[in-house]
Amino acid sequence: FFMAPAVAVFLVFFIFPLARGVLISFQSYSFSGGWFDNFCGLENFTYALNDAVFIKSMFNTFLYTVIVVPANICIALVLAVLVYRLSERVQTWFKGAFYLPGVISIVTLSIVWRYIFDFKSGILNAALAAFSVQPVGWLTSEEMSLFSIIVFTILKGPGGALLIYLTALCNIPKDYFEAAAVDGAGPVRTFVKITFPLLLPQTMFLAISLTIDAMQVFAPVMLLTEGGPANSSEVVMHRVYKEAFNNLNMGAASAMSLILFVFILAASVLQYKYFKYDY
Repeated sequence: FFMAPAVAVFLVFFIFPLARGVLISFQSYSFSGGWFDNFCGLENFTYALNDAVFIKSMFNTFLYTVIVVPANICIALVLAVLVYRLSERVQTWFKGAFYLPGVISIVTLSIVWRYIFDFKSGILNAALAAFSVQPVGWLTSEEMSLFSIIVFTILKGPGGALLIYLTALCNIPKDYFEAAAVDGAGPVRTFVKITFPLLLPQTMFLAISLTIDAMQVFAPVMLLTEGGPANSSEVVMHRVYKEAFNNLNMGAASAMSLILFVFILAASVLQYKYFKYDY
């Protein structure tokens, strides 16, 4: 009885849309058609896999993920280890400072970074001009557009991951570190042999959750580059959005979403097996 509201919300807003999306991916969908009209087999999947822009978006999404996820985990882990050594009051200050960017709307942050990346009046090009370096088209050149989005994501701050690591560090018995110090282990050896192995559960969680989030990146691309120039920063979710709402090809968009879901599921399973640990 108490679970009924939560289960109802889960069914209505997750299971039903998921099932409907899978069904549409096998249809030549029409807004005026019925639920089970115009089945076209695997045509939508064939269209998606033969779409050069979609293939490009998959590669860009993969590149974005393999850079952003390890970078965020490494930065969060290093910062957590450094902040953990400080007093409790200073820790609280750093927690707020690093977590604050995560509270701010992604739209607001993207607008701010759009001005930072601006070719004519952006802070980055102004800094380069101070060293007599030619301005860079951070968002307008094919070579730099995806890289700029990656930089924005990484510098946005590892607030949530930092808090998770700090909490885990506080739960590690201090006896382990004292025993390591008595045995003559230095900071690096202590980190490699004690700290990091005991943080594997949190690392596994962060690796999986950040990978899922990274493979579904949409807002920064939409707000900073719109996938351009020449699809150089196109990602899967933005390609799905354009196929669905610009081209009104719901069947192909659903097929692309389902392909992305398969890749996310495979990445999650592989990471779970790689980071598997025993208490």
